[in-house]
Amino acid sequence: MYSYLEYMRKNQLNFEQYGDGYDYSKNVLGQLIYKYVNVSWGIMNDVLPLEVTARNFAKYNKQTDSTCSTWVSAAVTDADTVAAICDGVDVQNPDQIKLLINGTWYNNDADLIARGFTSDELTTFYGTTDPT
Repeated sequence: MYSYLEYMRKNQLNFEQYGDGYDYSKNVLGQLIYKYVNVSWGIMNDVLPLEVTARNFAKYNKQTDSTCSTWVSAAVTDADTVAAICDGVDVQNPDQIKLLINGTWYNNDADLIARGFTSDELTTFYGTTDPT
């Protein structure tokens, strides 16, 4: 993505001066885009992969009719704990999937442990292959 934005800046909003009649607003716009990309690249690098992963996972779950308990029961054997962990979690909704993948993405398991996972179950859960 960064290389595309760099290409756009160089070829569409370049900094070269073309002499009489050149629209210098391209220079200003190019500088603004260049500055914005450099400032926000770290944020895009953190957020974009999580968004793409959550959306693809939601699509997969919708196509296979997978539920939260489909995935969690592969790691947690107690049915009541599975029900507590999956209460209100729709794995076909990208925003709710982030709850399940947030722990590996940002190394923060607190939300899942608060829902009932143990540390060993989390390790199993994150290493689980497709249970369907």
